[in-house]
Amino acid sequence: MKEDIKVSIEEITPKNGNQKPSSPMIIIRGILALLAGTVMLFWPQAGLAVVAIGFGAVLLIDGIERLVALLRSPRGMANLEILRWFGAILRIILACALILRPTQSGGFWLSILFVLVGFQLIMSTLMLFRFLPSSPSSLLSKFSAVLMLLLGAVLLLMPLFSALLLLRVAGILLVLHSVVSIAEGLGIR
Repeated sequence: MKEDIKVSIEEITPKNGNQKPSSPMIIIRGILALLAGTVMLFWPQAGLAVVAIGFGAVLLIDGIERLVALLRSPRGMANLEILRWFGAILRIILACALILRPTQSGGFWLSILFVLVGFQLIMSTLMLFRFLPSSPSSLLSKFSAVLMLLLGAVLLLMPLFSALLLLRVAGILLVLHSVVSIAEGLGIR
């Protein structure tokens, strides 16, 4: 027994009423992204401070939550329990440092992260050079390996500069995203 199935495809447009032409939340999101992107683009130190304060707030909440959980638990002071106490207190101390001095401490931890990433890029590039075949078709692979090596050296030698440059690139992307978001919220096509 076969049934006939009929399928119809309708185009969804604002004229059909299936989609709103403007949405206040999309416009608000676009304006917030525009503000954040502008700050990150023109004042990357302030952008770094905002990221550090946000990360510090997350660490503070996590540290307090772990501390409260440890205070509620009726266990003794085993080795693992001491490490948990130490981890909770360390999170709270690091969070206070990030919140009270966001630019200095955020720059410090970001620099450490970029040094580690730079070291990893250099080591992986050296391993890539060792195992790349020496054929003319691998010229593009060798070129990208050289670029990775240079990027690793820049991240290793100038971590804070790299972080601020990355914040500016993120600012540019946020500004572009915000323009599209505001245009979408206003119904401009």
